[in-house]
Amino acid sequence: MDSIPSQTLSDGIAVVTIDLRAHDPASALAGLRAGIRGAVEGITASGTATTGVVLRIAASHEVSSIDPAAILANQPADQVLSQASELTALLARLEDSPIRSVAIIEGEAVGAPFEAALACNHRIMVRSPGTRAGLPALSLGLLPAAGGIGRLLRHMPLREAMELLARAETVDCARALELGLVDEVVDTGEAAEVAALAWLTSTAQRIEAGRKSAEPGADQAAVQAATSFAMAALPGRRRAAITLAAIASAWVTQDRAAAAATELRRSVELATHDDTRAWLSTHWRPDHPARREPSQSPGHGTHEDDHHCPDRAIARIRAAGLLEAMALVGDGVPAARVERLAASAGMQRGPLLVLDEISLTPIDAAHHQSEGHDHGHGHDHGETHEHEHEHEHGHGHGHHHHHAKTHEHDHGDHGHANGHEHGHHDHHHPHGHDHEHCHGHRHEHDASAWPAVPPAAVYVLEKMAHGFGRTGRAAGGGFYDHPAGSAPSLWPGLEQFERPAVGLTDDDCVDRILFAQVIEALSALADGLVEDPAELDRSARAAGFPGAGGVTGFVEARGRASFTTRCAELASRFGERFTMSPDALKRLPGNT
Repeated sequence: MDSIPSQTLSDGIAVVTIDLRAHDPASALAGLRAGIRGAVEGITASGTATTGVVLRIAASHEVSSIDPAAILANQPADQVLSQASELTALLARLEDSPIRSVAIIEGEAVGAPFEAALACNHRIMVRSPGTRAGLPALSLGLLPAAGGIGRLLRHMPLREAMELLARAETVDCARALELGLVDEVVDTGEAAEVAALAWLTSTAQRIEAGRKSAEPGADQAAVQAATSFAMAALPGRRRAAITLAAIASAWVTQDRAAAAATELRRSVELATHDDTRAWLSTHWRPDHPARREPSQSPGHGTHEDDHHCPDRAIARIRAAGLLEAMALVGDGVPAARVERLAASAGMQRGPLLVLDEISLTPIDAAHHQSEGHDHGHGHDHGETHEHEHEHEHGHGHGHHHHHAKTHEHDHGDHGHANGHEHGHHDHHHPHGHDHEHCHGHRHEHDASAWPAVPPAAVYVLEKMAHGFGRTGRAAGGGFYDHPAGSAPSLWPGLEQFERPAVGLTDDDCVDRILFAQVIEALSALADGLVEDPAELDRSARAAGFPGAGGVTGFVEARGRASFTTRCAELASRFGERFTMSPDALKRLPGNT
């Protein structure tokens, strides 16, 4: 294949070759646009005799439909939108053309090249160790912007499509065929072209193409469930989760033109946000674009670094401390005392304030998903929700929820879905670890990025998220009030959780927060999310764990015997989440 898009004509069938393998990401995106433009202009020209189009697309790395370099260069949002809209419009013209099209996928044609392939009526993959398909833009903090999300929903059930997107997953030939992302797999490019020509000239292709033009469909409950999954699958990346859920909802509830406009607009808004620029600055380099080895597809092969995922470790360590702070509130400790003690331990920001920034929504989604309850926390703009939660709060933390009183919540960008039929259930959470690693490995629970929510924290979570409708700053308030132009202040309503004779010393409170983080960190080391104690300490510091010495310094300062004894004491008093594996300290350096 040539490195520049080329076009030939065979029996009225245009064959357009787009080889991007020698291009850097920015020029590859331009090359893709040029190739698609040539194909579209060729088939729409007046007097054309074209009866079909074959797009041969080859790439060797991810090409995003939004240029990461432009985002890092602080290109204005309107310019990013203008550039991204060109590819969107070209693919829409290709898809809407009465001339049938076939995409041949060679190499690592992921991102925008696969968006282009999805716009075709038929897809053929060339089998090779490096051939991949997928839309992994979220590995860069971005989302597909050229209609790829909507087209993916036409070929996969909504939840499976959300999984593929949220996990930034790419798949090999066998998996792509199994998922319905491609229609054929062949051994060579020549065989692919023969198969493409055969499909275009057969009568069956007209029936198949007509069937595949159907719009994506799902009821609103499925959208709400997918929203909950997005929140759970992207802990600490709430903005990306909300954007993904909003786009998926648009494709299910709006007409195609409106949904495509929503996908483009929301993807650009996400891309040009400061949080995304910060993510890109640490996850992308122009001379080393994101790459995935063939063995990194979930459930399809192994890799020596298959478990390594410092980002996952950071998320879990941070979450453990935040959940324990919430559990302290549930145990009756005044919120102001929790924040003060966290600061005295060296934490730069109060954990309750951090929870407000993250939002309780993904935690709530993760908790209910892990518990197996169907709490579709989808979000519709401006919808009101009727639910009252009457909590019978003892230390067993069984919660009976009666839905009677109306609470009207304006959730802005992410309205809270109704339909909470909780029944009567006892929340018990052993300290379990379902591990969903960086490469997207699918395990029993989708919410594995969050540790189990402690029982006392469940009580607070249910009351705050459902009883009071206070999920965080973006929802108008959470543990704190956030008045415009003023510093946040603790919400007076938190006094309802306080109990005068709580019986917890300052040391108990501080140790619960810190030990929860340390135990989670040691689990991450044992599970291979971090490679060694040095990376463990870097991850712990990135998660907000106080102290320059990190986890290893904390254990050394306590002494291993004293640390182990304190873990056992905390476990006996406050729950199994403080139980530490006998082998947890073996990989730490030295003896104390």
